[in-house]
Amino acid sequence: DVPGAYLTAPLSGPPTFVEIDPRFWPPDEEWDNARRFYEKHGELPLFRLWRSLYGLPRGDTDWNLRADTLLAQKDFQRTADVGEDTIYLREEEEGDPTLCIRYSDNFVFTNELKTCVQAHIDADEVLHFGEEENFHLTEIVGMERIVMDIDDGKNIFWHQTSYARMI
Repeated sequence: DVPGAYLTAPLSGPPTFVEIDPRFWPPDEEWDNARRFYEKHGELPLFRLWRSLYGLPRGDTDWNLRADTLLAQKDFQRTADVGEDTIYLREEEEGDPTLCIRYSDNFVFTNELKTCVQAHIDADEVLHFGEEENFHLTEIVGMERIVMDIDDGKNIFWHQTSYARMI
């Protein structure tokens, strides 16, 4: 989990302004201009948002772009042509590529345990995961049921066909 993930993403698009209820203003001096404006005019001042927020219509898009950029710094490439933009692969020096699946600000890495630990460490360098323990190091038995097919060397398909047939 990336704490405050959306707040790390620069806000794209036209400038966005919000009104903040005075009950939620912090009591520090930086907000004195807002207090004076409110007292003088009886209207709430507008505040420009520079970072994305949860619930903001383009917040997901802004965070997704930021996550893509940060993961690319650690050689994770978003898989193309799979209809899903939150699946990444990283080629490893030895063995199978590491698979990273992202759900909003949560990340799952799959590969051999040692490789996953290194992938988590590498991603943490740019994403700054939370301080608390936020991952479980366990080897998953049965991953052979998830199959990766490469079609003409261009498209990668992830499926569980053999597992579905078995059931």
